[in-house]
Amino acid sequence: MTEFEAAPALWDTPLVPSLDESDAAAGLIGRVLDEDFGGPAVESLPIDSSSQRSDMSPDRFEAFVAAWYRAQGHEVVLTPYSGDGGIDVLAVKNGRISFIQAKHVGEPDRRIPDDAVDQVRNGASHYLSTYIPDGHSRSYSLVVATNGRASRLLKKSAVEHEVELIRGRDLVRSFRRSPIEAGEPTRLELSRLGSLEELTERVVPLLRQTT
Repeated sequence: MTEFEAAPALWDTPLVPSLDESDAAAGLIGRVLDEDFGGPAVESLPIDSSSQRSDMSPDRFEAFVAAWYRAQGHEVVLTPYSGDGGIDVLAVKNGRISFIQAKHVGEPDRRIPDDAVDQVRNGASHYLSTYIPDGHSRSYSLVVATNGRASRLLKKSAVEHEVELIRGRDLVRSFRRSPIEAGEPTRLELSRLGSLEELTERVVPLLRQTT
């Protein structure tokens, strides 16, 4: 059984998941592979398979998380490949910024670090004080999105600090409500920031559009 059904000849055909309860429990997700011709191809990727999970790079996982937010009506920005200060995706909607850390793990049932909540909190604080000028939106949310597991300590920390914790199976269920367009992760990758110095120029106009 595959997670996604899409017409391969159409660039903008939504990836619509078709899941039963066992699939959802396994935490399945999809990825887009670029072909030399003919547009993107859709390949199913069982996240709990160690060999295939490793095939999706952390950068690709970030792009899928960004594409999911885009499908929900957010304007999104992928931060640089390195030196991102703990924030991988910024999503803006109705004047509110979501600071998102996308934690990808390459081994089955591996837990993400317990300091993930601290990382996203510190990263958001740095971004707000350095790259978002005074007078612009101070409304924001914090998110940790992962294909891995979270310890009880991390879950408790997320609740205490009002950080939304989205795990792989939650993402897949949400794909049913907000399908990702074929090719969207690749398009977002191509527009990824080269450095954090570009962030103000990219994000402030988005805040103006939505306020």
